[in-house]
Amino acid sequence: MSNILRSAIIANFILLSVITTIAQDNKKADEPRTGAFEEEDASTKIMLYYYVPKDYNPKEKYAVFVGNHGAGGSGKQLRDLMMRYIREEKKAEEGAKDGENKGEQEKEPKPEPEKNWIIVCPTSPGCSKGNAGKTVSDAPVVATAAKNTIDNLSKMYNIDKKHILAMGFSGGGYAVVSCFNKYPDTFTAMAACSINYGKSVGNAIGGGNNNRHVLVVYGEKDLSNIIAGAKRLQTDLKDNGYSNTKIIEIPGMGHKFGEAVIKEIWKWWDEEVTKVDKKKGK
Repeated sequence: MSNILRSAIIANFILLSVITTIAQDNKKADEPRTGAFEEEDASTKIMLYYYVPKDYNPKEKYAVFVGNHGAGGSGKQLRDLMMRYIREEKKAEEGAKDGENKGEQEKEPKPEPEKNWIIVCPTSPGCSKGNAGKTVSDAPVVATAAKNTIDNLSKMYNIDKKHILAMGFSGGGYAVVSCFNKYPDTFTAMAACSINYGKSVGNAIGGGNNNRHVLVVYGEKDLSNIIAGAKRLQTDLKDNGYSNTKIIEIPGMGHKFGEAVIKEIWKWWDEEVTKVDKKKGK
């Protein structure tokens, strides 16, 4: 075999290897990402933190949870918190069944499959730094980033566009109300969790698409302005014709977002939102 022929064969082999590698990389890029990851929204420069269930199945529809953190928080912190509750554990079986080891009083709880939720949590620069003025001015920008994200997710994942929940805690109330007001055809439900709310702080609810679901949650021992804001929000929702609303005061709870609130959100979603929508054929 001549040196020229040998060189040609080697060159073709190298070229084929490069083409194969590029093709494999492109294929991976086209595949939906799962687990935790983050991306910056190109137009707003807002950083968003995602979680897609690791057992994501493109044949099933997935609701989307857009969570807006409070003052001093971040999208990553809220995303990581929500990841802890995306799975539910079956209650442990007490006592031994017939034929089983009598000493076995309780079986280890088995985790159920992950909920069909995709989590998206943007970081609001102003809210993250505790800057009240910038929190307000950032709110519509964060809402736009969230809307862009929903549009992008719909191209890669089988999302349920009829079930897009916007949640806000405390200072994140500005962004969640902005999401709900600015994009009424995108965000189909809102969970207002101990949010700073009212016309005086520039985030009053509007009347667009008032058949959407709204949950208002606050603590019995919450901040006085938060409790007053929750009641104002309830009144404004009623005045704007919202009928699918629920308000919950959690006994003994102060100003916080944790397990008690998250459980109320899941319960409301599973027992009221999806059931009501199912009856309506959504």
